[in-house]
Amino acid sequence: MITNWYDTRVGCSIQCFLTRLQSTCSYSNYQSVAAILNNFSYNFMGDKIIMNHNFTMNGKFLFPKVLILMGTYNGENYLRQQLDSIFNQTYSNIEVLVRDDGSSDETLLLLDQYAKQYPIKIIKGDNKGAFENFCELIKIAPPCDLYAYCDQDDVWTENKIEKAVQAINNIEGGELPVLYIHSEFLTDKDLHPYKQTDVNSEGCANSLSLGIVRNICQGSACVFNHYLMNKLKKIPKNITYMHDWWTYLVCLSYGGLVLTDSTPLIFYRQHDANVVGASKSICNRTISRLKAICLRSGHERSENCKKILEVYGNSLMPTQRGVLLKVSQYRMSIWNTFSLLFDMSFYKGSTRWYKFTFAMSVITRTL
Repeated sequence: MITNWYDTRVGCSIQCFLTRLQSTCSYSNYQSVAAILNNFSYNFMGDKIIMNHNFTMNGKFLFPKVLILMGTYNGENYLRQQLDSIFNQTYSNIEVLVRDDGSSDETLLLLDQYAKQYPIKIIKGDNKGAFENFCELIKIAPPCDLYAYCDQDDVWTENKIEKAVQAINNIEGGELPVLYIHSEFLTDKDLHPYKQTDVNSEGCANSLSLGIVRNICQGSACVFNHYLMNKLKKIPKNITYMHDWWTYLVCLSYGGLVLTDSTPLIFYRQHDANVVGASKSICNRTISRLKAICLRSGHERSENCKKILEVYGNSLMPTQRGVLLKVSQYRMSIWNTFSLLFDMSFYKGSTRWYKFTFAMSVITRTL
């Protein structure tokens, strides 16, 4: 049996070697060497201490573990492609936590097959719908360094997680919520791309005012750190946003940092069974947006601002708290309505369409 003293000394030696290696090779090659050393130590010593050693540089984890949160429901048609793209990533320190929402097809059988070969934990749940499925995943997710949402029917490019880890690792600072969002290839059901999105074209990503107006965070296109996850654990019931928009708003409400990457790193499949999707037709998108303005009656944006204030209260920064209060109280008086309508922070850096929809929503009191 290898002693703890020996394990610690070998770990320190590998750490020093990797510190020197970092300045002389690429990130992917560096990661490969580290993985080889980890596996060698694990196989040679027959002990998991070195395998689980998370090497650091300047106080940061070099290879943070990424927990992928996947919600499934009757996804047998596309699930295999998604799982293959996850386990073919250039970044290997990943695990998958799946909550199945009561599938009646072969989804669970397929997951069980992959779980025999890969680090997958499967939670079998009752049918609650896509939003509640991800809410459950957030609540039960164990402590980890980074987290990524994952749909069952997309395909990831092989460097998605590597790019996200690099971007987040480059951030200097303390206990700051960080959310990384990348662009996408929109595809048909056979993964033929017909459009490339650009997350940087949607206006300022780090503005809470604009974040209330529109969501730039598509769930499967984001990765975030454990500081943000700690805040998300308090996710309330009966919110009207999907989990991704809520994640984006909570990050901004706490003064967190949103990193955007114009590189498309997933193939976002559009098909008839999509819970949320993007229409190909400009006409259909326009009609849907106009209906959202004219027929909206739930005041979901202002109500969700109230929920953020109720859940997180005085722990929010004063500036962010003021923005949320302005939106949540805008229907209390005509003065509040006009104050919000002419607040330029809700327009500056936004697209013309979102400026128009925001103004119309405030005027019609349907925000």
